[in-house]
Amino acid sequence: MLGFAKILESNESGYSGDKPNQRGKFILVPKKCLRAFPPLSESILNSQSTIKCLLPNSNLVGLNIVYHNAKFFPSHQRNHDEVRIYRNNEFDEGLNPDRNVLIIFFPIKGHALGSFNVLSLTEGDHGFDLWKKFNKKNFEIEQVQELPFAKELMARSNDSNLDGTVQNFKNIIQNVAKYSEGNNSSRSSRTQQEAAQGDPALALSTLINSQGQFSKYVNEMYDFKCCLRKNALINTSGLGLEAAHIKAHANGGPLLPTNGILLSADLHKVFDKGGLSLYNDGSVKVHPSIPKSSGIWDYENLKICPKPGYEFFAPYKDYIEFHNENVFSRFEN
Repeated sequence: MLGFAKILESNESGYSGDKPNQRGKFILVPKKCLRAFPPLSESILNSQSTIKCLLPNSNLVGLNIVYHNAKFFPSHQRNHDEVRIYRNNEFDEGLNPDRNVLIIFFPIKGHALGSFNVLSLTEGDHGFDLWKKFNKKNFEIEQVQELPFAKELMARSNDSNLDGTVQNFKNIIQNVAKYSEGNNSSRSSRTQQEAAQGDPALALSTLINSQGQFSKYVNEMYDFKCCLRKNALINTSGLGLEAAHIKAHANGGPLLPTNGILLSADLHKVFDKGGLSLYNDGSVKVHPSIPKSSGIWDYENLKICPKPGYEFFAPYKDYIEFHNENVFSRFEN
């Protein structure tokens, strides 16, 4: 289990000269330190992932990590070749990072790569001089277990629930789309095994690891309304609604929002049986054996649209094709 430490520089904390808050804030990760984080690829333009951070205030927040690698794509004019972790308000409020502050990403045993206990130290703080020797370096837990705070971090990690949903998941999911804008380029098809090739939601894999979290993301994407009926029993409540997998989890479908739509419980059953499916453009397809007198036909050609800001995670074509070939085609009324 590898951790990472970094003393923030002025540009990482938004300074222009000595003026603060002049630009976005981030943490630059040296290439030699990437082993502590979920894998990124030169083969995918702006390859990205997400990490979970447990802060000293006990908040669980997410961060976007992006490999700006336009240097390897001749069609792009920029010469970028660097990895950035993008800071956000929730992260900064829990740590108060600034230039010359040491940020420590302490790995959490028993959890997926990219789950960290995070601590900040300022020059003059107890332990700063001992920890700063790891500036811009990876470290193993065994190397630091005698340093100040290490034992507390290990104990706190074991007592914490890292399987919960990060409190800023709305911003994280939108940032995945933001950092992927214009990204239709790749030099190979290397993606995680569970997700379909080219799935734009792949970067969220480290944040969604349960059916409950999948359901929460899908509810948010469709504004707590059935995507066919366009309404909810109770506003901002998922009561009576279900996050339907397009490619069933049992068939290898990932827990990603591109593989989900929000349906009323009865329509979910019809969809899972194959009475309904989707065309590749995301519009609804009704099985021809459904009687024309059925109200199900009211949804034929209705376009499935996540709410504004989430369009990037509309149903993905590979999962739609699987549903058509393996569920819709076998429907028996």
